[in-house]
Amino acid sequence: MALKLNSKQQAQLQFLEPFARQLVTMSSLIEQMSAPKVDEQIGRNLLRIASSTKVNCMGLGLARMADNLGQLEQTARRTGGGLARLRTLREVHTALKQAYDVAMKQATTELGHGDEEEPTGDAPAGGAH
Repeated sequence: MALKLNSKQQAQLQFLEPFARQLVTMSSLIEQMSAPKVDEQIGRNLLRIASSTKVNCMGLGLARMADNLGQLEQTARRTGGGLARLRTLREVHTALKQAYDVAMKQATTELGHGDEEEPTGDAPAGGAH
């Protein structure tokens, strides 16, 4: 039986399915940065992937992934730091994978009948005086 997903979930799922390949690419780039002589292009590639993906995540409401990608982007921009920078990149990448798993689960979980998204607001329903 096919899952009944809302339009937001369908858009997120369309983005998340191919994103697994980008996670592998980012992991590979981070490991290449651990080499004794690293070409600056590797860091720029990681930065490019992180920044473009972050924009897509923000547009789809994947805030946790966007935050992790922002941290990855910020760390990739940092100069020096060798091992500390590399460790931070690995830790943030691990957090990104965890956020991806959570987002994938939420995007593929069918909403119940009463679980439709409701607009959130601070104003009380009905005119309280």
